[in-house]
Amino acid sequence: MTPIKNAIQNRLLKSIPGWYDEYPAFSEILRDRNLWLIRSRFIAVALLSLVALYPILLPGINASLEFRILSPLLPFLVLAFNILFSGYIKHSTCANSYSDQLLLAFYQIAADLTMLSILVYISGSMTSLCSVLFVFHVIIAGLMFPALIVTSIAGSIVLLYNVFSLLEINHIIPHHTSFLSLPISVFENTTLLILLNVLFSGTIVACAFISYKISSEMVKLQLTLHDAFDRLKAADKDKQKYIIAITHELKQPVGAVTSFLQLINQKILGEIPQAVSEVLDKCIRRNNEAIEMINNILKISRLRLSNEMKKEDVHLGNIIHELLQRYESSISQKNINLSVQLADEPCIISGDDYLLTLAISNLFSNAIKYTPANGSISISLSNSNNAWRLQIADNGIGVPPEDIGKVFNDFFRASNLSGKNTEGAGIGLSAVKNIIEQHNATISFQSPSPIGSIELPGTAVTIFFHTIAVNSGE
Repeated sequence: MTPIKNAIQNRLLKSIPGWYDEYPAFSEILRDRNLWLIRSRFIAVALLSLVALYPILLPGINASLEFRILSPLLPFLVLAFNILFSGYIKHSTCANSYSDQLLLAFYQIAADLTMLSILVYISGSMTSLCSVLFVFHVIIAGLMFPALIVTSIAGSIVLLYNVFSLLEINHIIPHHTSFLSLPISVFENTTLLILLNVLFSGTIVACAFISYKISSEMVKLQLTLHDAFDRLKAADKDKQKYIIAITHELKQPVGAVTSFLQLINQKILGEIPQAVSEVLDKCIRRNNEAIEMINNILKISRLRLSNEMKKEDVHLGNIIHELLQRYESSISQKNINLSVQLADEPCIISGDDYLLTLAISNLFSNAIKYTPANGSISISLSNSNNAWRLQIADNGIGVPPEDIGKVFNDFFRASNLSGKNTEGAGIGLSAVKNIIEQHNATISFQSPSPIGSIELPGTAVTIFFHTIAVNSGE
């Protein structure tokens, strides 16, 4: 890398604030603008080709010898460096940061201005209609670069334009004419040339200032949005910490109540009637469910707080078998017709066994809770397109069509549950979705379900697990 190139890069990088690289969104925006420049340049190649062909197709048209010789070369030069830029941005692994994208943008603008300067000079210099394209490039620069770079580009254009104008007016360098320039009488009118130069210079400076101001205001707005997002994340962390603190406080008295109930039910404090013992059994079960719910809330709050989970081989089939045993009594009490279809091969994914058990358990619980007595539940686990497909369907009360898009929202309860004796328990579909997505999986909800009817449409939750463990044979 030459010293000049090093100096340019160092100067460019010093002109941008250090926080730009901390926000990937800025790099993505600049990358999109670089790609837009590359695509637009192919159009420029086509237009330059037409300009070069025009004197060939119409030999008598006004065009200097230099224009006839050099104009056919310009489309090939522009196409060549455009292909280089396109290949770099698509295949280079280092063009990811904002500074990398800024350097690429600078080289693109520099190459464009060089080609445009040649075209303007051979087509009439200060009288060339192509001079308007400098304004276009200054606007682009104002939208892409920091103030120092925009000022340097605009200043360089104005300086070179006026220097070449003076050299031509004083006949130090030749003046060329073409069909793209104003009549020669304009060049011979010094007052008019001065007026053109002042107008051109003022337009360049004004466009640079206006476009940079618009761009800087957009950057400020984006920074404001990023700061607001950061504050929201911080507030969410505070909320999760508060939930953890409250649930810890709840766990102790609930556990104490369970201990006292067990003391009474075990007749340590004296004999009790059988009817009272049965009631105490139900109370103990409900208290244990409350403790389990508190533990689940603690686990989910810690998960959202740390955004971390274990990575281990998880057997989905084993989780389903364990949950079927856990809910066996609930299924029997409601006389639910259960259909289970599991794949013959081991269904192993990489993830957190506890969290996945928590999520799938919630889906089991919901299916049982909202399926009426003598209803049906279908559970299937199969391999679909190199992913494990788990579906839990029922023919319960279902969810109204207007509520389907909200089922994964926090604290959502379907509108058709009002007045029904269905308590909210577990961690909710919102947390289930959070767990599933952290396992590189997708979850979808539908109602009616494949086994539903008009009276009992039911629901079906389908999960596709894409993170298949290496030793699963897939």
